[in-house]
Amino acid sequence: MAEHKHVFTSEGLSCSGSLFLPVNEQPPVVILGQGFGAERTFGTGSFIRAFVEAGWAVFSFDYRSFGASEGKPRQLVNPHHHCEDWYNVVQYVRSLQNIDNQRVVLWGSSFAGGHVLVTAARVSRLAGVIAQVPFCSSRSTAKNTTIGKSIQSVAHACLDGLLSLVGSEHRVALVAKPGADFAIMDAPGWYEDYMKIAVGSSSWVNSMPARGLFAVANYNPIDTADKIDCPVLIINGARDQGVPAEDVRATAAKISNCKHVEMDFDHFDLYEGFELHDEALRLQVEFLNKIAGE
Repeated sequence: MAEHKHVFTSEGLSCSGSLFLPVNEQPPVVILGQGFGAERTFGTGSFIRAFVEAGWAVFSFDYRSFGASEGKPRQLVNPHHHCEDWYNVVQYVRSLQNIDNQRVVLWGSSFAGGHVLVTAARVSRLAGVIAQVPFCSSRSTAKNTTIGKSIQSVAHACLDGLLSLVGSEHRVALVAKPGADFAIMDAPGWYEDYMKIAVGSSSWVNSMPARGLFAVANYNPIDTADKIDCPVLIINGARDQGVPAEDVRATAAKISNCKHVEMDFDHFDLYEGFELHDEALRLQVEFLNKIAGE
């Protein structure tokens, strides 16, 4: 499967992307982005292969400050910046000559599952959206976070915000085992699962500038879900320790054309190499085949 490197501009910075093409001419295209603190290669290789085999092109990209994309401080997780990148990558992909730019599907997992819902509420004429274990509401995250961790989060974010004024930074771990000093994600089993999908990256580090926590705390894709007018497939886990199932159900209920599949799994179990990956692939390829046939 040939990989064609691309560069597009988002808010004045160069972002790195890869285009994978099937054998058929002028194929429809899936734009693929990754979750919280992740690079585009994390756990997505078999999704890309399956979509290409089904006759879809895939454009996979890194957010600003991630992977080979420009931007400092490195690995700043800011959902509002990420959604700007999503908007700009859609415009770029629609300008390509060797794909069917009338049939564009957005694919996002975890944090990016929220991003694709936000983007679909903003961008018209999309062919569809696949949101895998989508983050839907920071309000629920705050409700389910202990007071102690909330205080730590604010303290870390404030320190990094102050240091940014003098060109410095304060970083916090993205993921850690339960009981670590502080990490954004510390649910039981998540450190091991995250490291499985992160294997092989030469640039990724397990940290982010803490100022991003302020933006994360004010991010609610559920609030604009009712503006989505394209077909949507949402797959979530009933046992997800980070994305409450009730949030996903409420979000899906606001979307007029939504196929919602909830299964018995935790957050990472749909990724490549995990228990329900084959079932996720089956559902997603089935959804894409339906769009391609319309």
